[in-house]
Amino acid sequence: MSLTETAWWLMGKAFGILIVPPFSFLILALTGSFLYQCSPRVAQCLIRAGLWGILVLSLPHVSKALMAFIEVPCVSITPDPDMDAIVVLGGGVRLNAPEYGGDVALRPLVLERVRYAARLHQILDLPILVSGGTASGTVSEARAMGEFLEKDYGIRVRWEEGLSKTTRQNATLSAALLKKEGVKGVVLVSQGWHLRRAAREFERQGLKVQAAGTGCETPAEVDVEGFVPDIWALVRSYEASHEILGFLWYSLIYRWVSD
Repeated sequence: MSLTETAWWLMGKAFGILIVPPFSFLILALTGSFLYQCSPRVAQCLIRAGLWGILVLSLPHVSKALMAFIEVPCVSITPDPDMDAIVVLGGGVRLNAPEYGGDVALRPLVLERVRYAARLHQILDLPILVSGGTASGTVSEARAMGEFLEKDYGIRVRWEEGLSKTTRQNATLSAALLKKEGVKGVVLVSQGWHLRRAAREFERQGLKVQAAGTGCETPAEVDVEGFVPDIWALVRSYEASHEILGFLWYSLIYRWVSD
């Protein structure tokens, strides 16, 4: 990663922490609490805005609407002669998992991706590339995904890209490996809410992409439960908000950063 890209990456991380809700709404509420002695009216407005923002994002109907806005639909994938490989994107690992004897374990979102990739491998009979680096200096996400596929599904991956730290690097580094072997089209596996941004990055590298989404939301039905706050809805609202802002960040900033 170049110095320029490192700087933009750090800025993106800071941007995500400060802007992506619900943390941004929590900052509003905390700021209001600190200002209460100086300006009670302003403080009350900030506190109310923060708490109401968190409450609204925790409503299932709101989280489903946000997901519908950013999500690429999950569809059944069929063989396509233009597709030459399956690419699975990493999304985090859990270190020193005691139930696995202290080995690295995949996080639930990544397990969902890897399981779907194994199913696609059976259907399409295409080689697999796993992509994902490490922030801890230990086993890369790519290596962890490759070991899981081999041990649990008997599938040996052909390529491991274990250096990337961002979706953009997933695309640039994976494309470099694939193009060396003449791969022109990929079936890209990730959550539906992540694929809009990820597919665009792989297409920017000159690859034809077939989005293979998993974990998509079911269509929302208007009911009373959809207006009852739920912690899972808050998590889904965070994921959708993160992707929406990430898509905008890539559009506005990354076009000035060289590949």
